[in-house]
Amino acid sequence: RKPWSSAAAKFEKMWVDYNVYENGRLGMRIHVRFEVYNMKNVDSYLAVYFEKADGTKLRTKNKKFASRDGQVAVYRSLKPAYTDTVYEDLEVFMPYDEFRLRRGKYNLKMDADVIYENSDLVEHLSYQDFQYEKF
Repeated sequence: RKPWSSAAAKFEKMWVDYNVYENGRLGMRIHVRFEVYNMKNVDSYLAVYFEKADGTKLRTKNKKFASRDGQVAVYRSLKPAYTDTVYEDLEVFMPYDEFRLRRGKYNLKMDADVIYENSDLVEHLSYQDFQYEKF
């Protein structure tokens, strides 16, 4: 049994700043407040995956913004210094151009999770729907 096998996370809140620039790219800054338990010194990530409202995964070949299976995603590395840790406002930035969508309006959703370094799920945090329009 792995020492962190009892690891868990508890979602508190997620909010988004839309239409912001970071490093010259237009996108969305996602903020997540959550707690992790039994995860001291465990290499892990906050992962945010993107899909259409119907569950169809958005795909990309850009490994910087992709899960192992090619789904559009953004990550923030975690390695909690304490057994139980509170993340008051952990931010990740997602550039809109990584969605690789044609012009139009889209109902999308993001899926926020805490995952281990090997991509196994620690805990699903939340889904959040949003609208995206590409001009």
